[in-house]
Amino acid sequence: MSLPTTWRIGFVFSDLWQGKFSLATTFWVFLVLGGTVGAVILSTLVALPFLLLEARPEARLAYQLVFWGCQTIASVGVWRSANAIIAVRTSRGTKVTNLEAVKIVGAQLFLIVWWLGLIMCVTGRIADQLVVDLLRFIHVI
Repeated sequence: MSLPTTWRIGFVFSDLWQGKFSLATTFWVFLVLGGTVGAVILSTLVALPFLLLEARPEARLAYQLVFWGCQTIASVGVWRSANAIIAVRTSRGTKVTNLEAVKIVGAQLFLIVWWLGLIMCVTGRIADQLVVDLLRFIHVI
């Protein structure tokens, strides 16, 4: 008996959250492809009905919730997959190789820079929008 598609998708997200996929799969497939391209496409599809109803604030909220949700799940998956390499090696009584250590540190440093960049983009946009709204309020522009 095969599980329904919704159950299988749920298991994929659960396994991703727990770091059960390899670091390469989690990083390239879920973070780079899914977390950027997939998140933008999915977020747009979720926000589209709101845009068609001309509910712009709701569309923006729906887009942001889906986008940030995808980013968070993919990032946690990458971090935990990197930590899983250490756990597997430790449980076997072997040390992490130099190449594995570079992959672990590289992936986790990338995540830190990735999130700092995302946060700076969002806060920069928010700050820019606040300045524009303030200038409009005082009738400068």
